[in-house]
Amino acid sequence: MKALLALVPVTIFALASCGSGDTNPPSSSGDPTTTSGNGPVKTCRATCNAAADCASPGQPLQDAAHYACNAGRCDWLGCQSDSECASAVMSTKVACAPVPGGDVSTCVATCQAAADCAVQGNPLADASHFACDDGKCEWLGCKSTNDCQTALQSNRFVCEKPQGAPTAMCVPTCATRADCAVPGSKLNDASHYACKAGRCAWLGCKSTTECAADLQVANIVCE
Repeated sequence: MKALLALVPVTIFALASCGSGDTNPPSSSGDPTTTSGNGPVKTCRATCNAAADCASPGQPLQDAAHYACNAGRCDWLGCQSDSECASAVMSTKVACAPVPGGDVSTCVATCQAAADCAVQGNPLADASHFACDDGKCEWLGCKSTNDCQTALQSNRFVCEKPQGAPTAMCVPTCATRADCAVPGSKLNDASHYACKAGRCAWLGCKSTTECAADLQVANIVCE
């Protein structure tokens, strides 16, 4: 279970779902998608009898108060205040606020100018990739395929805006489904992907058993 801290921009289109309430293995991006290109796919979801079952020990933004147990499934409720964000990330330059495309409030870096948002050494997160909107950092997306390939040191990415995404992102490309596989993850092996129009599409989990085995947790279901 993971809180979605928005302090660093998402730079790669997700290969697998890992959003609030879902516990699918993260891809190299860590940002979710729950579609295969043809609609929703099955994802690994944390189960519960009470909100306490969803909590992660030692994580201030993931204690029981930040979850709801709805119909036996964990739903992260988001951050609750600027002060808890500041405490959790040990910085005063952060606020609890909605982000574009998000369902709940998350901890967002604050700013007076776009330069305040820049992440040193990340070509996809220099000042030109941000706007300072109402005092909060907003990532504007990748600008070009060269942007992505330089930052990720691979020619297997293109910069484009996937359907439903708030900005252009670095999307992994493929010739076959094997190009999409993530070594060491059963939920991200080649059998869980399709290569559609040269783009990797995750097909979803196949069973609760594989979710439990791959993520090494018992309170989980594939649905």
